Amino acid sequence: MSNQTYEPSALVRSFHKTPHYDLAFRPISHTFQPEVESYQQALAQLAWPFPVATIAVVSFTFKSTRRIIALTYSRYWKGNVRFTEPPDLTRSRLIQYLLCIAIGSALVICFKANADLTSGAGSLRQRTRNSASILDDISNASLTAGNASNILSSVVKQTNWSSYNHFVQQQAEGLESELIEYGKLLFTIGNTAKSYDPVSLNEDVRRVDKLRSSLTIAFTTLILFVVFAAVCAVAFNHRFAMEVCCVLGYVSFFIVGLLAGAELALSVGIADFCYEPAKYIITQSGSPVSAYYLVCNTSMVPSPYEPKFQQASQALYLGQEYIQQIEQNTSETFDQITTGINTLEVELSRLKGILACDQLHSQLIAGINIACGNGFHGSAAFLFIFVLLLLGYIISNIDKDKAFYISSSIGENSPLVWTNKSYFMS
Repeated sequence: MSNQTYEPSALVRSFHKTPHYDLAFRPISHTFQPEVESYQQALAQLAWPFPVATIAVVSFTFKSTRRIIALTYSRYWKGNVRFTEPPDLTRSRLIQYLLCIAIGSALVICFKANADLTSGAGSLRQRTRNSASILDDISNASLTAGNASNILSSVVKQTNWSSYNHFVQQQAEGLESELIEYGKLLFTIGNTAKSYDPVSLNEDVRRVDKLRSSLTIAFTTLILFVVFAAVCAVAFNHRFAMEVCCVLGYVSFFIVGLLAGAELALSVGIADFCYEPAKYIITQSGSPVSAYYLVCNTSMVPSPYEPKFQQASQALYLGQEYIQQIEQNTSETFDQITTGINTLEVELSRLKGILACDQLHSQLIAGINIACGNGFHGSAAFLFIFVLLLLGYIISNIDKDKAFYISSSIGENSPLVWTNKSYFMS
């Protein structure tokens, strides 16, 4: 039994408790089952609120609509026009710069989260490769010992026993039979080790991580471009550039909403996996070997090797008894056979050590801990980034933008200003 264990973090448990409903709004199990259609629908149900909320917020704070209403109110409802001095842009620019700093900080978190996710996925793949290497050692050791036993049985068969009495000949036949049985049992152990492939999910993990990383890089590049253009536009007070940045900002926030929705669905799916990772891996592998190594508690999951190993030990023990009786009855030594059996005993002792679950269990649990620790936290960080950007957008629109210029009825560009809680055009 291994001392290394895995426990889902509080963040994983929180995301795992997210309600799961299919398209008919029927509650479904929170068990990670990506191949089931109802589970896919539940994750899709989690994705759509973010882009819808983004569109609603952006539409509600849409600058052009606000300004048109304000202009109409000041010109036609109020019936008066006031001329003022050009507005002071200090506060507006300060808010823009602070927002840029916040976005820059969010992007740093974004890159760190991306690095954590990539590191977690890479570590998981490396740990599963290490596990596969351990299983290869078990398989190779078993097959090598099995071949050695078969060769030794051939030596016993080719030995001329006809000059000995009938009892010795029976013992020789028994020795040959036990060696053949021993070889078959070791072949079975080797094939059992081959039945579990720890790297079977590696390609899926690599493909998903590559796609997510590419989308993250593309998104951050877009945000950086918009931020840079906005800073330049505000710094130089360039009207056209401001309007272009405004449009790009709307597009960016819609993309952010889509990505946030997808990220929420991904985070909940990862949380469902990380809540009971062993259960999903065991189900997918369909091999009792995976349960043995992931649980690593023989009182709960017995070793799939143990029955065959005990039978092989018994066969080798009987083989040793046979050769000892043969040497006693013939007063001769059969060094080649005795040395071969002693070698098989050494190989069996070595095989017993590597059949223990501790080493491979440690590799698998370490990979799961990293993937469901830093890796999952990196995925959840994207949601924080979305909330930060959306709040920054709302805050920036609370302060009415006094730098906007709109054409009046006489074709002149005049600043729109805020006085006594009403918009006026100078």
